Amino acid sequence: MSITKTNENPDSIVLEQQKEYMQKMKAHLSDLEQKTGKKQTYFLLTTGCQMNAHDSEKLAGMLQAMGFAESSSEEKADFVLYNTCCIRENAEDKIYGRLGRLKYYKKQNPHMKIAICGCMTQQDVVIEKLQKSYKYVDIVFGTFNLYKLPELLYESLETNDTLFDIWKEQKEIVEDLPIVYENPFQASVNIMYGCDNFCSYKNKSAQMLEFTGFKALA
Repeated sequence: MSITKTNENPDSIVLEQQKEYMQKMKAHLSDLEQKTGKKQTYFLLTTGCQMNAHDSEKLAGMLQAMGFAESSSEEKADFVLYNTCCIRENAEDKIYGRLGRLKYYKKQNPHMKIAICGCMTQQDVVIEKLQKSYKYVDIVFGTFNLYKLPELLYESLETNDTLFDIWKEQKEIVEDLPIVYENPFQASVNIMYGCDNFCSYKNKSAQMLEFTGFKALA
């Protein structure tokens, strides 16, 4: 795809690219639904902190924009995504245990796609373990490029390759992604990425959420 607008914000270009991938995925899933008579579904598991929950609201928003419907069961889902935390070893063990069960589910449904993202995948030791013992996982990405989910999922479907896309630092800050709020009265916003000890300001997202009617921001 060629970009001709040289004065456009690079982050907004990245957002538009991901929106294009969402539309490609929507067309692909629509074709599948017509062929199978079944709407494609996703299961999203979130572990960890409040900001992980906020990230998962964005992941769910992108998945629904692509045309997926939410499933209450990993076993029956066409796409399973774990947004992970590494603050406690017990949390990591639970993820590995659930991944182990997915191997059986994927044998029953070979078209199932499995992805894992979040804090766990930022660790080299986790990447090595996934590559060695969980080769049936299709997509692995980190905390800095969650917005690339549409692109990664589309590429996985097109190539059937296993994709590892882990960044060690933030390259772009992509806002205005589709989002599904779990609580109609409370919302979280990113006022920064990483930590520089200066976070007491209000950004555009916070102002828009207050205008929309949310009573509590986190």
